[in-house]
Amino acid sequence: MLRGMAQRVDAYDIAEELNMPVLIAAGAADQVVSLAEAEKMRRAFPAAQVRALGRSGHLPMLEEPEALSDLLCDFVTSG
Repeated sequence: MLRGMAQRVDAYDIAEELNMPVLIAAGAADQVVSLAEAEKMRRAFPAAQVRALGRSGHLPMLEEPEALSDLLCDFVTSG
């Protein structure tokens, strides 16, 4: 049985089982989760993509809300 996501450290143990579109929205200036780590995540999920937000750090929802909103809308409507 899978633990709740709030109790998980990461999702690498189930990543290859998730055969659905996955968007990894990364802040290009993020000092908590680097673009290299975002790329590692992308490789773990069969149908993932990374999109970097150029002026964001770890909180793109605060730093670039419109760009993040556009990114999410594009992802949802492209599938």
